[in-house]
Amino acid sequence: MKKNDTQNVSNSPWGIASGAEDSGKYQQFMPMLKDAGTTWIRYFPEWNAVQPAKGKWNWEWSDKFVKFNKDLGVEITGIFLYFARWASGDGGTRGFPVKNMKDWETFVGACVKRYKNDITYWEMWNEVNSPAFNRHGSPKDYAEMVRVAYKAGKKANPKAQFAIGCAAFDLNYFDQAIKAGAAGHFDYICVHPYNAVGYVFGSEHNYMAMAKNTRDMLRANGQNADMPIWMTETGYTTTDSPEQLKRQAVALERSYILNIAQGIEKTFWFEAVGPKYGEGVHSIMTDDFKPFPAYHTLAKMTKALGPAPKYSGMWKEGDAPVFAFDDNGTNVTVSWKGEEAAVYKRGVKLPAAVSEKTPYPSYAKKNEVWCKLGKKNEECGLRQGNNDPRADGITVAGADGKRGFRRTDLINRRPFIYFDIDPTFVGWNDAEFEITVTARRAKADAPSVCTLVYESKTGYHEHGKRITTPGLNVEMIYEDEKYRAPELWYLAPGAKWRKHTWKITDARFIGKWGWRFEINAEMSAGDVEVSEVRVRKL
Repeated sequence: MKKNDTQNVSNSPWGIASGAEDSGKYQQFMPMLKDAGTTWIRYFPEWNAVQPAKGKWNWEWSDKFVKFNKDLGVEITGIFLYFARWASGDGGTRGFPVKNMKDWETFVGACVKRYKNDITYWEMWNEVNSPAFNRHGSPKDYAEMVRVAYKAGKKANPKAQFAIGCAAFDLNYFDQAIKAGAAGHFDYICVHPYNAVGYVFGSEHNYMAMAKNTRDMLRANGQNADMPIWMTETGYTTTDSPEQLKRQAVALERSYILNIAQGIEKTFWFEAVGPKYGEGVHSIMTDDFKPFPAYHTLAKMTKALGPAPKYSGMWKEGDAPVFAFDDNGTNVTVSWKGEEAAVYKRGVKLPAAVSEKTPYPSYAKKNEVWCKLGKKNEECGLRQGNNDPRADGITVAGADGKRGFRRTDLINRRPFIYFDIDPTFVGWNDAEFEITVTARRAKADAPSVCTLVYESKTGYHEHGKRITTPGLNVEMIYEDEKYRAPELWYLAPGAKWRKHTWKITDARFIGKWGWRFEINAEMSAGDVEVSEVRVRKL
């Protein structure tokens, strides 16, 4: 490989992430992905496979994996995955704490030393904030693992780079881990915001707030706010329907482009081939390596933008965003409308407006944002939106004279109404707000109640929990005041519109799961109609 080619690979944003279930197929899928422009793969075997017993090492699989990808011209980002069973606190592979921290230190040091000339970047654990990959462990436990891994890895290879990572977009977990001792012991940061992918369909500025929020979190904790941010897993499931296959391809395309535009250095789509997780699959080809449309979209995008595109800026043409990139001295623009695939143009002259990096309205100087709901919502810095994969935030449109509203849909198990606050209105350090909701019962005689679920400094909080009393039915709980829980909003009978205000003092609106707060009517006997929501800074 030529020197310039090596530099392009290192600077390239085009990555793929593989899961354990199908990682063994890399000899089949990686050449195909290399042909499609992929230059990075995220994978490394688990500790339990590399060191099945204390003092016993098995490097056969990892040696073949590393050599194959190196010969192919693909960079590897490694991961220190989980525990060896003999080293874990509960005899499993994910049970904290490690019995002897020295064993973890030895494992990390051995991996980094062995692949000193092959792997430069390493993540310290995978999705440690998820109970699927962390049993019994606290942010303090993770911080200790990070400190030990960082020191051992730097000793084995001073040029190696080490990252902390999380499931979703959980900056609050990073905040806790850094404060617990991880500070100064990581070189870059990795996120897996699957739930934010829905933003790419018409709410690009919400999606592009992730990098700024991450840097604000780092800055608030005294860390290097300019360190690289990587998205080492993201994805969008598809079924075999033409509509869903097209939507996955568009989601992939926009995710990579918007990540480059906001300063996220590398993106790793999950995954090449793989098993089914719930509804549909994340993969961009079938189990027998037949490409989905997303694979072809990836190839088109990498060919159009080049191996290491540099972001120049953006502007809007009507409602369509336009992004400009520099491909080794050649201007390339990318634009899209609605949910259609992107259009690429090469060699174009850029307008003066390209210097306008955020051509979206700013609400930074506003004291209040609002949303009036109806068949077509009126939004001023507050957006009704659902990026939750369960699709249970779908509401039903209605009108009461000139007043529009959206109604929950309890019969179809959709009791939530989700909202996003414009990222120019809220930031990492904004904590105190009033949220005022105008609503009524959908049926005057059907008891209805709402809670407010919102992002706080320690995760999602709910204002109000029902007090359950054996022997009482729902109507008695709601209508008899002595059984009412504090902070719940019990809507009075009748068709009159009413207002309720919740005051919160510990907010942290960053969009961990793709939404900032929700109106929750799951405890209601009848649906709730919401006509207006306002958020005011205190």
